[in-house]
Amino acid sequence: MWATPAAISSLLTDLPSTLSNPNKSRLMKLLELIDIISITLYQPIENVAFAADHDWILRFPSVFQYLRTKLIGKLHLTSVVSAVSCGSGAIANTVSSTIDPNTEKPTTSSSESLYESKEKNASLSLKTYVWSSRLWAIYVVIEVIKVVHDFYKLRQRSGQSITRGGGDPSWNSEFFRRAVAHLASLPLTYHWSLYEGCFGDLSVGLFGTLCTLFDSFHDWSEVAEEIRRLKV
Repeated sequence: MWATPAAISSLLTDLPSTLSNPNKSRLMKLLELIDIISITLYQPIENVAFAADHDWILRFPSVFQYLRTKLIGKLHLTSVVSAVSCGSGAIANTVSSTIDPNTEKPTTSSSESLYESKEKNASLSLKTYVWSSRLWAIYVVIEVIKVVHDFYKLRQRSGQSITRGGGDPSWNSEFFRRAVAHLASLPLTYHWSLYEGCFGDLSVGLFGTLCTLFDSFHDWSEVAEEIRRLKV
């Protein structure tokens, strides 16, 4: 929920630097522009989906209606007691006949309203999760294109053929990590971009594990490298 300000900050920082970069072609600038905008829009939409999934949206009007119903019920009961205490039996009978004996509890209308709010939250959650996943899918596809583009560009610049083991080993490791992580994310983005999905739980878990595994392995490798540099 707190990543939206950071996403907006990245948007404001990355857009000018991308558009003003003279070393990138118009096509790559356009792709990176779409890339930045899609991942920035993804974050707040995903936050809305999270809030709706936890029944935080469209709930407050129903709670207000429920409290208002209880308050009105108590006021009616108070008027009946006052009428009886004053000896106005006819008025008391007239008022009490219009009162639901269950006004102290949530009435049918308030309960239905709470139920309808939950239904609306579920519908909103599904729609926003699907659209946020589609934006994430756009981001992942462009990231894969950027990885391949950077790989070929580096090979051309170094004058080496694209063979296994050639070039900078550290860059090859980074390329491999990025490529595998994004390629493993592609099926997940496609699955979550559909209202009914297309994979089973086992496949979703497998692809998710691959993404997390390679990212975690890279992060821990960097930590180990920093420790070695300290020469402790």
